[in-house]
Amino acid sequence: MNPAVTEIDICNLALRKVGAQTVMSFDEQSENARLCKIFYPRVRDIVLRMYPWNCATKRAALTALATAPAFGYACQYQLPVDCLFVQRMDDQDIEFKIEGRLLLTDSTTANILYTARVEDPTQFDQLLVQCLYTFLAAEISTSLRQDAQMYRALMEEINTRILPAARSLNSQENSMASIEANTFLNARLQNESFI
Repeated sequence: MNPAVTEIDICNLALRKVGAQTVMSFDEQSENARLCKIFYPRVRDIVLRMYPWNCATKRAALTALATAPAFGYACQYQLPVDCLFVQRMDDQDIEFKIEGRLLLTDSTTANILYTARVEDPTQFDQLLVQCLYTFLAAEISTSLRQDAQMYRALMEEINTRILPAARSLNSQENSMASIEANTFLNARLQNESFI
């Protein structure tokens, strides 16, 4: 968590990354402030959706709607207002489909893990902040600099450095019981002699 980080701090990190002048507020009369005001909320939601960040994960027990879907499934559930992405259902064997703001399934219960729209940047993980300002820098670079090469380099940084680090750290924050069995390691251990 980042107790002192603000939306403007994140925008300024993005602006610095592309060599642009920083801003004091979204309402400042400058092109950079205008671009940050336009891009920041959209990019924040994209970055939250692109990875199941632990700091944005919530649980919900959904209530079935009174009417069933027209066909294909027996039940439908309204998603939480802040839901950006359904990561999974509690029972991973249950089939479901998202259509608009509804979760469709044959199950009479729907307990979900989902990625929430988190608007308070003090709740963001450091890697989420880094991913957010790097993605924001990529978007700003196309508007301010018309620099496709910079955009590609920034997106590559996200995909090859930031997200792999986030995957590693997120997995370390889960209990050992939630880590999937490593079949190679299990095979090796079964063939080991512990004399």
